Amino acid sequence: MDRFTLASVAPVSIGVHQATWDQAGSHPRHQYRQPRRNARQRLLAAILPARDPETCDVACEFDAQGELEGVVVRDVASGQVIARVSARQIAQLSEVSDQRGLLFERRG
Repeated sequence: MDRFTLASVAPVSIGVHQATWDQAGSHPRHQYRQPRRNARQRLLAAILPARDPETCDVACEFDAQGELEGVVVRDVASGQVIARVSARQIAQLSEVSDQRGLLFERRG
């Protein structure tokens, strides 16, 4: 029995803190990130900022050689043309807003 010794055991405690759901953490990984908008949503936000993107239909127009001439934005419900934007205007929007892939974005 000389191999056994008695030692006191310290009490165990766990610190519990109140959850902070509405505060961002100090680490950037824990901060809330807004979902990235796709190219169509960014284009509509640049052309028609007050309009809900879900109420619009975007169609590209091409010339006989297959070159992009511009974009037509229509109201989904009525089919009425809301805006017509040329390829040159889209290029200017990309330069001014410093967003790449304003019309098309590459996936993959």
